[in-house]
Amino acid sequence: MNGCIPESRVMKKYLELIKINVKTQLIWRTDAFFSMISVCAKMLFAYLLWGIIFEGKETVAGFSYSMMISYYVLNSFFSSMDMSGSISYEMDDKIRNGSFSKYMIIPVLPQAYFLCQTIGKALFYVVFTFTASFIWIFIFKFDFVITANALHVVSVFTLLLLGYLFMQQFHYYLGLLTFKFKNIFLFLMIKDNIFSLISGAVIPLVLLPHEVISVFKFLPFYYISYLPTMILLGRNSEEVPQAFITMLLWILVLAVLNPATYKYYRTKFEGAGI
Repeated sequence: MNGCIPESRVMKKYLELIKINVKTQLIWRTDAFFSMISVCAKMLFAYLLWGIIFEGKETVAGFSYSMMISYYVLNSFFSSMDMSGSISYEMDDKIRNGSFSKYMIIPVLPQAYFLCQTIGKALFYVVFTFTASFIWIFIFKFDFVITANALHVVSVFTLLLLGYLFMQQFHYYLGLLTFKFKNIFLFLMIKDNIFSLISGAVIPLVLLPHEVISVFKFLPFYYISYLPTMILLGRNSEEVPQAFITMLLWILVLAVLNPATYKYYRTKFEGAGI
């Protein structure tokens, strides 16, 4: 093998990291429970708000009431599956207190470690978020709207994978900024606000002016949960090719930027905090 580690051993190492992180979540089951409650609360808010808006109306911006509630169920489910947000906060804490050094000496790349951590969390939480969504649909007994087109479902699954990969890379990059800036919480706050808007978590973007949506389509956040949700509702499927190209370009940019940033700043880290 010319001194190289066999590929099967490398994969096994990362799979073990994923399994460890799944088991870690079992210790903090209460967190998962409250996460499920949070998803239900968001759906309840949408149910009550749009129930008032739709009173006496058949459609709003081309959405029926059932389609609008289905939108919030799907969008909430997709958004809650992204566990990468904790990466930035964890890196900020570890770099400042000096314990980030351990990620420099363990036999895995730091970004790969955090990716496995994210996957492990997502695999655990997806059970709770799916349960919350199913319970919501069962209790309120509304007509859940979803496409039966297999190609569209495959496109959504692929987009979700690309979206979550991008978010992991993006949060890792924000975490690396701790090497440079005294406080990255301003970046994180701006990111959260932008993401909530562009991902359609607040309102469906179809309610916004067309010119605004056209600008959003250049940003990756548009394709992470909003577009997959719309495709499953049987809309916007013509945007799939543009979505794949846009997401791949952003992922490629971060695939180059992250290692270069880490390589540059790691030499300035003294392992004693900042």
